[in-house]
Amino acid sequence: MEMMMIISMGLGGIMFAVGGAGPKWVRRFLLPVCLGIIALISGNTWYLCLAMTLCLIGALCLPYGERTSYPLKTLVFMAIFGSTAWLGF
Repeated sequence: MEMMMIISMGLGGIMFAVGGAGPKWVRRFLLPVCLGIIALISGNTWYLCLAMTLCLIGALCLPYGERTSYPLKTLVFMAIFGSTAWLGF
């Protein structure tokens, strides 16, 4: 389980950096799919992993750049982190 956390944090950092500097699809689509696969390997049921993956794809497509207001940024980041609630606490 700890190894899966280390892998997911490493993937998140790498794919956010790649998606920020180049192709956005890496961060918006590939990262959620990889995290969904990691959640599935970790023993979660497939439909919860699928729900988390789809919610994370939707949340990562929302705007959070410099032109976005702070209240909207707050909601976007709540959606990003809240998408993992499908897996439980």
